[in-house]
Amino acid sequence: MRSATIEILYHTVAILSCRLPSVEGHSRSSASFMRQSLSASRVTTIVGDEFHNELSLFPIIPYAVALSLRVSYHNLQQTKTSFFRERGRKQLMSNCRILQDLGGVFVSASVMAELGGHLLRELDAQQGAGNPDGHTSHSRFEPSSVVSAPETTGNSNALSKRSLVTDFF
Repeated sequence: MRSATIEILYHTVAILSCRLPSVEGHSRSSASFMRQSLSASRVTTIVGDEFHNELSLFPIIPYAVALSLRVSYHNLQQTKTSFFRERGRKQLMSNCRILQDLGGVFVSASVMAELGGHLLRELDAQQGAGNPDGHTSHSRFEPSSVVSAPETTGNSNALSKRSLVTDFF
Protein backbone atom coordinates (compact mmCIF):
# COMPACT_ATOMS: atom_id res chain seq x y z
CA MET A 1 0.00 0.00 0.00
CA ARG A 2 1.53 3.24 -1.17
CA SER A 3 0.18 5.50 1.59
CA ALA A 4 1.58 3.25 4.34
CA THR A 5 5.00 3.26 2.66
CA ILE A 6 4.87 7.06 2.49
CA GLU A 7 3.91 7.17 6.17
CA ILE A 8 6.95 5.01 6.97
CA LEU A 9 9.10 7.49 5.06
CA TYR A 10 7.56 10.36 7.05
CA HIS A 11 8.25 8.67 10.40
CA THR A 12 11.80 7.81 9.33
CA VAL A 13 12.45 11.48 8.60
CA ALA A 14 10.85 12.40 11.96
CA ILE A 15 13.18 9.99 13.81
CA LEU A 16 16.23 11.31 12.00
CA SER A 17 15.27 14.96 12.50
CA CYS A 18 15.03 14.47 16.28
CA ARG A 19 18.39 12.82 16.81
CA LEU A 20 20.46 14.59 19.41
CA PRO A 21 24.26 14.45 19.53
CA SER A 22 24.36 12.79 22.94
CA VAL A 23 22.13 10.41 24.84
CA GLU A 24 22.35 12.64 27.89
CA GLY A 25 20.75 15.47 25.88
CA HIS A 26 17.42 13.62 25.73
CA SER A 27 14.89 14.63 28.31
CA ARG A 28 11.96 12.20 28.43
CA SER A 29 9.59 15.17 28.42
CA SER A 30 11.18 17.06 25.52
CA ALA A 31 9.22 17.46 22.31
CA SER A 32 11.97 15.88 20.20
CA PHE A 33 12.17 12.81 22.47
CA MET A 34 8.40 12.35 22.34
CA ARG A 35 8.26 12.82 18.56
CA GLN A 36 11.08 10.35 18.03
CA SER A 37 9.54 7.77 20.37
CA LEU A 38 6.08 8.06 18.83
CA SER A 39 7.45 7.84 15.31
CA ALA A 40 9.46 4.76 16.25
CA SER A 41 6.35 3.18 17.74
CA ARG A 42 4.33 3.96 14.61
CA VAL A 43 6.98 2.40 12.38
CA THR A 44 6.87 -0.80 14.45
CA THR A 45 3.08 -0.88 14.39
CA ILE A 46 2.71 -0.13 10.68
CA VAL A 47 5.33 -2.60 9.49
CA GLY A 48 4.62 -5.28 12.09
CA ASP A 49 0.85 -5.27 12.46
CA GLU A 50 -1.22 -2.94 10.30
CA PHE A 51 0.31 -3.39 6.84
CA HIS A 52 2.71 -6.28 7.35
CA ASN A 53 2.46 -7.83 3.87
CA GLU A 54 1.10 -4.81 2.02
CA LEU A 55 4.08 -2.45 2.07
CA SER A 56 6.23 -1.73 -0.95
CA LEU A 57 9.58 -3.34 -0.22
CA PHE A 58 11.79 -0.32 -0.64
CA PRO A 59 15.07 -0.25 1.31
CA ILE A 60 13.61 2.48 3.51
CA ILE A 61 11.42 -0.13 5.26
CA PRO A 62 14.19 -2.14 6.99
CA TYR A 63 16.09 1.10 7.62
CA ALA A 64 13.04 2.58 9.38
CA VAL A 65 12.62 -0.55 11.50
CA ALA A 66 16.34 -0.46 12.39
CA LEU A 67 15.95 3.17 13.48
CA SER A 68 12.93 2.17 15.55
CA LEU A 69 15.02 -0.58 17.13
CA ARG A 70 17.68 1.98 17.99
CA VAL A 71 15.14 4.36 19.57
CA SER A 72 13.51 1.59 21.60
CA TYR A 73 16.93 0.43 22.82
CA HIS A 74 17.83 3.97 23.96
CA ASN A 75 14.44 4.35 25.65
CA LEU A 76 14.99 1.04 27.41
CA GLN A 77 18.44 2.14 28.59
CA GLN A 78 17.27 5.49 29.93
CA THR A 79 14.15 4.57 31.87
CA LYS A 80 14.08 3.37 35.46
CA THR A 81 10.34 2.63 35.57
CA SER A 82 9.49 -1.04 35.11
CA PHE A 83 6.38 -0.23 33.04
CA PHE A 84 8.38 1.78 30.50
CA ARG A 85 11.21 -0.79 30.54
CA GLU A 86 8.76 -3.55 29.67
CA ARG A 87 7.19 -1.46 26.93
CA GLY A 88 10.61 -0.68 25.45
CA ARG A 89 11.61 -4.34 25.69
CA LYS A 90 8.46 -5.46 23.83
CA GLN A 91 9.07 -2.90 21.11
CA LEU A 92 12.70 -4.03 20.81
CA MET A 93 11.56 -7.66 20.47
CA SER A 94 8.94 -6.69 17.88
CA ASN A 95 11.53 -4.82 15.85
CA CYS A 96 13.85 -7.84 15.95
CA ARG A 97 11.06 -10.11 14.69
CA ILE A 98 10.15 -7.67 11.92
CA LEU A 99 13.78 -7.38 10.83
CA GLN A 100 14.11 -11.15 10.91
CA ASP A 101 11.07 -11.43 8.60
CA LEU A 102 12.52 -8.79 6.27
CA GLY A 103 15.83 -10.68 6.25
CA GLY A 104 14.62 -12.88 3.41
CA VAL A 105 14.68 -9.86 1.12
CA PHE A 106 17.25 -7.57 2.77
CA VAL A 107 20.48 -9.06 4.16
CA SER A 108 21.04 -5.92 6.24
CA ALA A 109 17.76 -6.61 8.04
CA SER A 110 19.06 -10.04 9.05
CA VAL A 111 22.22 -8.49 10.42
CA MET A 112 20.24 -5.91 12.40
CA ALA A 113 17.94 -8.64 13.78
CA GLU A 114 21.02 -10.54 14.94
CA LEU A 115 22.44 -7.41 16.59
CA GLY A 116 19.12 -6.70 18.28
CA GLY A 117 18.95 -10.28 19.54
CA HIS A 118 22.48 -9.89 20.89
CA LEU A 119 21.41 -6.74 22.76
CA LEU A 120 18.42 -8.53 24.25
CA ARG A 121 20.62 -11.38 25.47
CA GLU A 122 23.02 -8.84 27.00
CA LEU A 123 20.14 -7.06 28.74
CA ASP A 124 18.87 -10.40 30.06
CA ALA A 125 22.34 -11.20 31.38
CA GLN A 126 22.61 -7.79 33.09
CA GLN A 127 19.17 -8.15 34.64
CA GLY A 128 19.96 -11.70 35.70
CA ALA A 129 23.10 -10.48 37.45
CA GLY A 130 20.98 -7.95 39.34
CA ASN A 131 18.47 -10.53 40.61
CA PRO A 132 19.37 -12.48 43.74
CA ASP A 133 18.24 -15.80 42.22
CA GLY A 134 20.03 -15.09 38.90
CA HIS A 135 16.92 -15.60 36.77
CA THR A 136 15.06 -13.13 34.63
CA SER A 137 11.33 -12.97 34.26
CA HIS A 138 11.47 -12.19 30.53
CA SER A 139 11.29 -14.55 27.62
CA ARG A 140 14.29 -14.26 25.37
CA PHE A 141 14.29 -13.48 21.67
CA GLU A 142 16.38 -16.09 19.94
CA PRO A 143 16.99 -15.30 16.28
CA SER A 144 16.84 -18.87 15.01
CA SER A 145 17.21 -18.40 11.28
CA VAL A 146 19.06 -15.11 11.20
CA VAL A 147 22.17 -14.76 9.10
CA SER A 148 24.92 -13.43 11.31
CA ALA A 149 27.13 -10.55 10.29
CA PRO A 150 30.11 -11.78 8.32
CA GLU A 151 33.38 -11.22 10.07
CA THR A 152 36.35 -10.40 7.95
CA THR A 153 39.66 -11.97 8.76
CA GLY A 154 41.92 -9.24 7.40
CA ASN A 155 44.03 -7.55 10.03
CA SER A 156 42.75 -4.03 9.27
CA ASN A 157 39.09 -4.89 8.65
CA ALA A 158 38.40 -7.31 11.49
CA LEU A 159 35.14 -6.38 13.20
CA SER A 160 33.41 -8.34 15.88
CA LYS A 161 29.66 -8.38 16.48
CA ARG A 162 30.33 -6.53 19.72
CA SER A 163 31.92 -3.59 17.93
CA LEU A 164 29.08 -3.51 15.38
CA VAL A 165 26.53 -3.37 18.19
CA THR A 166 28.44 -0.64 20.02
CA ASP A 167 28.94 1.44 16.87
CA PHE A 168 25.29 1.32 15.79
CA PHE A 169 23.69 1.89 19.17
